[in-house]
Amino acid sequence: MTDEPLLNMTSSELFGVVKDAFRHAHDLLVLIASPLADCSLTAAAVVPDDAPLEPADRGRAVQHVLRWTLNRLAPSPPAYSVGACRPLSDPTWTQPVWWRYNILRHRYIEPLTPDKDAGEDLPLYALLRRTGISNRQRY
Repeated sequence: MTDEPLLNMTSSELFGVVKDAFRHAHDLLVLIASPLADCSLTAAAVVPDDAPLEPADRGRAVQHVLRWTLNRLAPSPPAYSVGACRPLSDPTWTQPVWWRYNILRHRYIEPLTPDKDAGEDLPLYALLRRTGISNRQRY
């Protein structure tokens, strides 16, 4: 594994690689083909045992690194980790300092289920409603 391909990318290209990984965070086949699957940070996320690494292991390692990255972007340690149910009373839903974290977490890593009774037909609308972000704002 080498970091050279990533190190030779422009910031715009690297941003595109990371953005693509977040967009496909649940698709191991896409993550396996990502340049992130062969970098040293991802290699450190794979704990090899006696069995040879399978391609899916590298895809899962990219998923792990995406979650780690998400947690590093949080303004402080989240009270409810990924996978834990966040109550609507959690104040970090509506605090602007948490918006980027919430957008990445609940748009890509842990999409919300739309509430049909509230007129939501897409997970994005559920996210906007919970955070209080106007769909006219740029984020």
